Amino acid sequence: METEKISVPGCRETAVSRLFSDGGVQVLKVEVMPGGEIPLHEHECAATMVITKGRARTLGNDCRIVTEGDVVIKVAKEPHGFTEITEPFEFISISYGAGIIHGNDFDIRYS
Repeated sequence: METEKISVPGCRETAVSRLFSDGGVQVLKVEVMPGGEIPLHEHECAATMVITKGRARTLGNDCRIVTEGDVVIKVAKEPHGFTEITEPFEFISISYGAGIIHGNDFDIRYS
């Protein structure tokens, strides 16, 4: 059940769709257009991100290039983000606990 795309405050050319939310697990589809960026930030919850399209450089403690099929795992409050996006970039974010989106608000704090 994909919902409408929601622009992410503080991120360039980035939209999120809710795929699933129940029982302490939230699954989101994140799409970033070329030239977009998800700046260094953190959440209260842990998250696992599975890259499904494109290429980007991660920000935070583990800076590396990620492409389709790569997995990025972050614990709660661990700074992370994505930059150097030159083609459409997408990933599935699986977060635990309360999740990243609460109603129309985001649990996101920029560094």
